Amino acid sequence: MKSDRQLLIVKSTAGLVPSDEALEKIAYDLLQAKPPSMGRKILKKTAQFSLAPATFAALLDKSIELYNSTTKTNDPEAKGLVIESVKPLILELLRKLYRQDIESAFPEARIVKPNDPYLTKLSCLNGQFQENIVYATHPRQSDFLLPLAEFHSYLLQDKRGEFVRLASALGAKKIELIDSKIASRDAGVGISIPEPTTMSTIGGEIKATNKTKVNFSLAAAFDSPTNMPTIPQNLRWFSQEPLWQAMAEARVKHWVNRFKVSFTYAQNFGITANLEAKISDFGLQSGGSFSSMQKIEQEYLVEFFSKSEYKNN
Repeated sequence: MKSDRQLLIVKSTAGLVPSDEALEKIAYDLLQAKPPSMGRKILKKTAQFSLAPATFAALLDKSIELYNSTTKTNDPEAKGLVIESVKPLILELLRKLYRQDIESAFPEARIVKPNDPYLTKLSCLNGQFQENIVYATHPRQSDFLLPLAEFHSYLLQDKRGEFVRLASALGAKKIELIDSKIASRDAGVGISIPEPTTMSTIGGEIKATNKTKVNFSLAAAFDSPTNMPTIPQNLRWFSQEPLWQAMAEARVKHWVNRFKVSFTYAQNFGITANLEAKISDFGLQSGGSFSSMQKIEQEYLVEFFSKSEYKNN
């Protein structure tokens, strides 16, 4: 198994079958297929599943043909009874058709059993890995994993926290939002947000709906510094943010007093609603209510304490 795969799935067995809910959706489409040969085309459309030998597909065709031959009546109740009687056979055939190795279904994932020693080399957001939960690797720390459902919400807070930590260590007096564009999770609409009033403590707010309204802001004010400007250790995002680096260098080397700097969160890292739907179809879990990525592009003005203010402390 590769060690650089993006996803991690903890599962006792290597076998994988779609959930009954996913199979039922396919079953009802198949039962309505006319002529019966249309069933093959429906199967091919479910591309996330791999098909077993054609023998099972032939049996499935026969089942559909049987259904069609016994539902010529227009009585809804009679049709319902036929569907309920044929459905168990259809579902069992579908299970055989779509049964496959879990690595074939998720080539981007590393599959481990709950007692695999490999897990001792990793850490996860909630402290302990759980079976049937799909985890995604933190893009800036390869040994730290997040449940798929919490991936984007955690990363956004993680990056915000590092931005504040960096500004604070450099001797920030005040952080103010001066421009912002945020894309809604579903509609992708850009929303302008007015400059907030500076707060006396670090603060921020995220509000999202499934429509178009999203609010995200950060404002902070700091007490007089006790240490000289410095760049904190173990920063995750700093190396990928040129403007953050420029701000840090300008502050440490030249005592810059004010600096405009961007804050963006615009990469989904492959963790999308489509992936969440796929794992759900296979009976796996994301670890909660999945949060899609919200694209955020903001500009902040960071005001620093002057060199003379350090001397006075």
